[in-house]
Amino acid sequence: AWKDAPPSRGSVGMGPSIVAGIRYVRNAPGVRRIVVRAGLFVIPASALWALLAVTAHSVLRQQSGAYGLMLGALGVGAVIGALALPALRGHLSANTLITLATLVYGIGMIGVALVRSLPVVLAVLLVSGVGWVVVLSILNTAMMLTLPAWVRARSLAVYSMIFMGGQGVGGVVWGAVASVAGPSATLVLAAAITVFGLATMTVWPLYASTGELDREVVPLAESVPDDAIPATAGPVLIQIEYVVTEGNQLAFQTALRALATSRRRTGATAWEAWRDVVDRTLFVEEYTLHSWGEHLAQREERMTGYDRELESRAWRLAETTPTVRHLVRPQAIPSKDRGIAVADLIKQGR
Repeated sequence: AWKDAPPSRGSVGMGPSIVAGIRYVRNAPGVRRIVVRAGLFVIPASALWALLAVTAHSVLRQQSGAYGLMLGALGVGAVIGALALPALRGHLSANTLITLATLVYGIGMIGVALVRSLPVVLAVLLVSGVGWVVVLSILNTAMMLTLPAWVRARSLAVYSMIFMGGQGVGGVVWGAVASVAGPSATLVLAAAITVFGLATMTVWPLYASTGELDREVVPLAESVPDDAIPATAGPVLIQIEYVVTEGNQLAFQTALRALATSRRRTGATAWEAWRDVVDRTLFVEEYTLHSWGEHLAQREERMTGYDRELESRAWRLAETTPTVRHLVRPQAIPSKDRGIAVADLIKQGR
């Protein structure tokens, strides 16, 4: 599941591939929303893990054995949550489950902060473990189902870095706060922030289409003139001219905005749309890529069924078949006079 699709003639090397993965995460709204929800949850929620040992020693006045029991209770709760999740998913939406699980986890943090009885704390941690694993499982599954094969490993690496990094940063922050305010007050504060993050669910929920879009790569069937162009040649400018009648122009511009997002997440470093000031039916789409290899990768390895549909939607609204131009810097295309030495060309004034 972590393996990206094998490279083809559009392979662009490790560095550009990593950049392409980051660019995809930045320009894929569904993926970006999952990352936001993960960050809003894990940073405050990490306080419980960071302060569990301190709580066992300073608040509950217990030894290392009690700390082990507390960790075990969280783990058992996580197992219970994983077993119960399939049944829960059959009755509740992903956003509802995230909301409920976050509430359960936040309340559990408050319980650990305020309760002084070890058996009660263990019961609270058991429930908290359920909340923790439900949120993680939903976000992880959504991420897997949303990513196309060509960028899955790279994007999952970015997601894991944010999630694990959020835990690390959160642990440092909550440890510093606890050194001043004490573990109990810190857990209550972190719980309040965790629950407050749920207010953003009305603004930044997981998209209803998360995991349901066609993410199978569909290579372009059209012929691209690339025989003499090195993969490293660049930058590359793509121009597409559309003739759109007045009645279709509003729908076309809406389709073009959606297509712009697709272009960017599959490799475009810049995108613009233009309209002719004389012929008001003429629209021009322009986007650039770092290299010819990036362009080949975009057309042959990165365009999913959903991306193709976005492109087809814009093309269907055009009155005639759009005109596509592929442009690179002149020096990127080898001269036809390959047998003539450069010195001879200079002598000939060429």
